[in-house]
Amino acid sequence: MRTPLSQEELASVEAVFSDLDDTLLNSTKELTLRTIRAIENLPIPFYMDTGRNNDGITRGLLGLNDKNHLRISLNGNVLVRNGVVVKVARYLPKDVSLTILRLLEKNFTPEELAPLPYDPLHYYAKDARSKQVLREYRASKSRPVFYGKEENLYSVKIIKILLNGTEEACKRAVSLLNPFQKEVRIVQNHPTQVEINPLGVTKGTGI
Repeated sequence: MRTPLSQEELASVEAVFSDLDDTLLNSTKELTLRTIRAIENLPIPFYMDTGRNNDGITRGLLGLNDKNHLRISLNGNVLVRNGVVVKVARYLPKDVSLTILRLLEKNFTPEELAPLPYDPLHYYAKDARSKQVLREYRASKSRPVFYGKEENLYSVKIIKILLNGTEEACKRAVSLLNPFQKEVRIVQNHPTQVEINPLGVTKGTGI
């Protein structure tokens, strides 16, 4: 158990940063009323720092009066203020991210990928003309309709790739992606989810 902060230490705190899943949210992915009240009564700013995108943060904070509209999303890589992207720290190498997307599409059966509403394979990207982070879906064997045209992959900078599937599929995905470990950061934070992020980006660096 952690030792509570002293009054002197508490007085030096200028802001609180928190993750969402498995930290702020309970086992059913909800904010309890007790947590909502504690956050709303804080005398200092409260900010989110999470692997979710900005829309996912909004859904996670359902019921909370989120008055501090500064958020760190997509594993510390994107800074969002009032719904507008202020900064993207790093992007995935374009040739590597395209290779990874095609590799993942090619190597999994419909039974191995997550059913709706958990999108089996998609990526987050930024277009220079947009104030938002875009989410595009890639074709897959379970979803043969291509969400987004091929040329879209060349007109945007990809921030993060996400695969949702069975535990065995995710283990195999990590093994397949092992050759790219020196070029991207491959994270399996959950048995049924694999994330591909730029090197050097974490929730800590986001803060």
